[in-house]
Amino acid sequence: MVGRQGDFGFMGAGDGLMQWFFDVPWSPDAPPEDKPLEMLRRRFAGWGSPVEQVLASLGDGDAEVFPHTRHKVPCRWGAGRCALLGDAAHGMPPVMALGTNQALEDVATLVDCLGAVPDPTAVVGVYSSRRRRQAALASTVASHSLAVSGPRTLMQSEYLMRMNGATPPRLATRGFGRLLRTLSSRI
Repeated sequence: MVGRQGDFGFMGAGDGLMQWFFDVPWSPDAPPEDKPLEMLRRRFAGWGSPVEQVLASLGDGDAEVFPHTRHKVPCRWGAGRCALLGDAAHGMPPVMALGTNQALEDVATLVDCLGAVPDPTAVVGVYSSRRRRQAALASTVASHSLAVSGPRTLMQSEYLMRMNGATPPRLATRGFGRLLRTLSSRI
């Protein structure tokens, strides 16, 4: 769920357990949050199910702050025979499963490069140049999907419209497909 206050996500974790997260705008200059649960309850007050149920079920000490920051995606993802992939190369906020998807894209591209580039020390440069643009775009989309204010790209608007149900399902599916094809060379 996406809103001005931040994001909420959840999924089954097996054995009747649920994995969930709240992602809120954060500034490295902000003082540490002493009472994260109170902050979440204030920020997400009035949100519908299941946000209210999750927040109501928590007690003091159940919520912790784990800051993440978006860094510039580097031009080169390793050196010699050491290659970075996934969050080590391009950390992303936890929205739309883009971190996982981009890590899988990294692996597929790295495997392709290992088969196509005869010199192992040249693989990192080829791999980095093939993946950088797409990973940087995915990082930007993930980071800006949280921000409701400010300029948005067409892809971000399509994502938000789909999430908000403001578009007929067939048109929203087509727009979401365009977004995914932009961020993936495998779809």
